[in-house]
Amino acid sequence: MQDATQYQQADTALHMRMIWLLHTNERVCSFPACLNIKPTLKEKSNVEERFVDCLKSWTTELVSLSRTENAVWCYEQACEVWPESGSTLHSTGKFLFQSGHPEEAVTLLHKAVQVKAQPDWLWDLQNASSSLVERWHFRMLNDRKRNQGYYDALQRAVRKGHQKVLDIGSGTGLLSMLAIKAGASRVTACEMSTAMCDLAQAIITQNNMEEHIVMKNLKSTDMEPASSSHDRFSLVVTEIADAGLLGEEIIPTLQHAWSHLLEENKSREDNNLPPKQIIPAGASVFIQLIESDYIMKQHRKVNAVDILRGVNVTSKSVQATLDVSSSSSIIDGDTEPYSSENLSQLPGGWKPLTSPSLVYKFNFCQSEVLDQDHQTDSVLSLPIVCSGRPDAIISWFELHLDEESSLSSSPASGSCWEQAVYPLRAEHYQDKNRTVLEVTQEDMVDIVCRCHPTWMSFRVKDVKSKGQEYSKPLRKPKIMEHEDLKSKYRVTEADSRMERSLNISSNKLSILNDGKYLNHLRESMQSLTSMATQGDKSVEEKLSVKIPNPISKVTVLDLSGMGISFLALKSMDILKNQLVGIISQSDGEDLVEEIFKSREEDLQYFKRCTLEGTEISTLEDVSIIVADPVETGGILQANALEDIYVYGTRSSHGSVFTIPGCLKVHAVCVESEELVRNTRVIGSDPTLGVNVEKINKFKTYTQLDVFLPTLPHRALSDPFTTFSIDINQLVKCKNPMEVFIQDREFTLEATASGRISAIVYWFEMTMSSGVCLNTLDEDNHWMQAAFVIDKEVLVQPGDKIQVTAHFRNNSLSFVVRKY
Repeated sequence: MQDATQYQQADTALHMRMIWLLHTNERVCSFPACLNIKPTLKEKSNVEERFVDCLKSWTTELVSLSRTENAVWCYEQACEVWPESGSTLHSTGKFLFQSGHPEEAVTLLHKAVQVKAQPDWLWDLQNASSSLVERWHFRMLNDRKRNQGYYDALQRAVRKGHQKVLDIGSGTGLLSMLAIKAGASRVTACEMSTAMCDLAQAIITQNNMEEHIVMKNLKSTDMEPASSSHDRFSLVVTEIADAGLLGEEIIPTLQHAWSHLLEENKSREDNNLPPKQIIPAGASVFIQLIESDYIMKQHRKVNAVDILRGVNVTSKSVQATLDVSSSSSIIDGDTEPYSSENLSQLPGGWKPLTSPSLVYKFNFCQSEVLDQDHQTDSVLSLPIVCSGRPDAIISWFELHLDEESSLSSSPASGSCWEQAVYPLRAEHYQDKNRTVLEVTQEDMVDIVCRCHPTWMSFRVKDVKSKGQEYSKPLRKPKIMEHEDLKSKYRVTEADSRMERSLNISSNKLSILNDGKYLNHLRESMQSLTSMATQGDKSVEEKLSVKIPNPISKVTVLDLSGMGISFLALKSMDILKNQLVGIISQSDGEDLVEEIFKSREEDLQYFKRCTLEGTEISTLEDVSIIVADPVETGGILQANALEDIYVYGTRSSHGSVFTIPGCLKVHAVCVESEELVRNTRVIGSDPTLGVNVEKINKFKTYTQLDVFLPTLPHRALSDPFTTFSIDINQLVKCKNPMEVFIQDREFTLEATASGRISAIVYWFEMTMSSGVCLNTLDEDNHWMQAAFVIDKEVLVQPGDKIQVTAHFRNNSLSFVVRKY
């Protein structure tokens, strides 16, 4: 018995020695020795958690001392000592990603989720993977029609005699391998991304083509000009085309290839050899004027937000259009003058106001792709075929692979490409009487078209009515330089007519346009303020709460990052004598600044600050917390619940109320090939027998911006509620981890036959006014999100389904099994 006690004391001492070593400045290599001497220490409860916590503390201190390399070494040692620890692998991978080592981070994060697929670990893996492999790679590789089109064109080119091929922007190397499969003898592939180049090399080796394909980790424009014709290529294949066709620099890239990389015709000794060729040989661009409520609300302020009166609010895509419509031919920064959308799944749909019209044709099989016609602004007059409100000009293209086949990116094509959207500026909607512009079938619309080597832009110039030259003149906007727009103006009484311009993200703008959301927010603030200051019994009964003692002044903490509580109040007259507000200002966000420029008379009642700089005494006065917990894309904001808890517990009031007061998560099991092909490669059939599944190491699980009403899918269960979080009670919770970390199991019944491939989920928020806002409703600014499961589950009607839902750090994941 005494020996056992001594052994236990020694065991504990060794355990504590290991923990202490992590907190001291001794060489960190000592703590692996503790675990190597006594591996059973790993089996003790909480040892893994304490080990990782100490590791984080020590490496944080090292980083603060500018010893990041030492911190990396500590994490590497920890993984060697405890390679089966998911927490250690995850912490190391996360640190490496933050330290600029994404490739190593993905490897470790992938191992961590294999140990335990926690939702926050999956989210970290997805973020790291996305930094290395763009999500569109999966859609492209799963596009069989696109792959088949390129393969057929390569076969025809090889039959003409092309043997030396240059693949520009090779990605996974699929087109290179299809060229070898078509009969080419040698392919040189250029890929500027190191991660993609390494991945392509692994895929090429797996397909036993490494002897025929040479990978180069560089841009083709950085290749040295070939010194002899023997080192040049007779065929170039590429697909560096974005939604706007030119955004990935296809024109300057091909012009460089013509000058430096393709064979010289004059040096050919055998006249039977084929002329040099480009796949694709050219492209045609089409445009169309459309009406779309969704696009309008994403890019132009339409809701009557009095707090921003006199401010012309537009999205960043509109700003880019404004930049390129001026005399300057240079876009500021990297902003393109368009956004992109999958119009076949656009929320609320869209209405064509004109027929599709051909606007540009490009011949890639000539050294000067852009001729004089391309470089001169042109005006295209189009007849209106359907009455409506012009919200945007959309464009798509046809890639002419050769003289026999083409690929289209049109909205009806179902291809891997989205369509380019050129939102119209606010001035284009308004005539001199400040009314919304409508066009009718009697009208003609003039569109100004401009082409640059790396972008195109389109904007409405005028609308003509039948029989009259210009009966509906549009106000011609004053072209303002970018710096003028950034400086903005402060409005005074004497200059109140001056309109300022505010340029914000489309997500923020969509919130400003959600009048229903802002109205319910205002009603909630008014009811809570009335209850807190006057002891309103009706509100207390509605919310089933009791206010200890009415207070004279309410302090509101706004955690939304954009001051939505202030925006929701059309008039401060009712509340300003009893309201003090703290608005957390998000980094670089101009919207908060505009709030105070617009309502200087109310400035005395609000404090604008970062939370880190807020005095503790001010936070102690907080009685209402306003949050915006759900992102526009359909997931929870990072740290949303944690921030509410942290700052709510600092209040000295007996009750702190939150808006929203309750949050529920609803979900449904679906079959959707669309969701699967957006997140991973589905077998080798889409890639014509070439195995590229190594890219699935970078697959994603959570897909944002899902719009269930237009998503191609089949519901295989009834909707069910996964989690319900009482946010009002969160600040009183003794153990908040019970809220932040939850697991629940459900037994469902399949309602139809099919394969469960994903769980689509959305949120229901209960406002203090008693109204419930559902993010699945089509008339609000939210989308939904989906979790794509690893293996599809085949079900028949009546089958029992077990769904396990995990909630970690505001992230959701699901496991689906059939009984």
